[in-house]
Amino acid sequence: MLDRANTIEFNYIRLDQYPISEATDYQPQPAPNAFLRSDYLQLVDAYHSTYQTLIEETTNQLVAINNILETIHSHVGFRIRDSICFYLIYNEQAGLMSREAAFDFQLLQKILPRIQGSNSSVRQVLMQLLQITLGADKKLDKSKLEEDASELWRSIEKTVDGAAYPQSARKIVYMLRRLDEDGFTSYWLS
Repeated sequence: MLDRANTIEFNYIRLDQYPISEATDYQPQPAPNAFLRSDYLQLVDAYHSTYQTLIEETTNQLVAINNILETIHSHVGFRIRDSICFYLIYNEQAGLMSREAAFDFQLLQKILPRIQGSNSSVRQVLMQLLQITLGADKKLDKSKLEEDASELWRSIEKTVDGAAYPQSARKIVYMLRRLDEDGFTSYWLS
């Protein structure tokens, strides 16, 4: 199931968001059936196009992440790689968000839901993934955080400030908190 779905949480709400006061009259726009059709069925269909560089760069990022995930047998396969590449291609075609923001969503929706457990290997994987999501500019002292990551979640805004992939970084910190407090963590525990 996880290989075919994008996991979307609705856990984080901001009560200070108010409805827009301007009354606007939106009219539904008809969309042809082709609007819902996928342009690509296999990655090879997109690879020999203007998206070859995007696919290769994304695959290289996923290879590095997969090497980390393999230590806890949570690595991904071709279906996930292809799905993430397609997501990034469609994002670029539609000009929805930056490539980094789109990849952040895919880490959050496709990679992190695979991680759960109670052992030190899970902690090490989360710490390595946190380093990736924070970016090269922010170095973690992993030896200091190995037993207790509370400094990360006690000042979560400071931790994720300036992160390369802030949504994923925030989720990883929450997962580390669960591991510290409960001795077990999962994407599904908030």
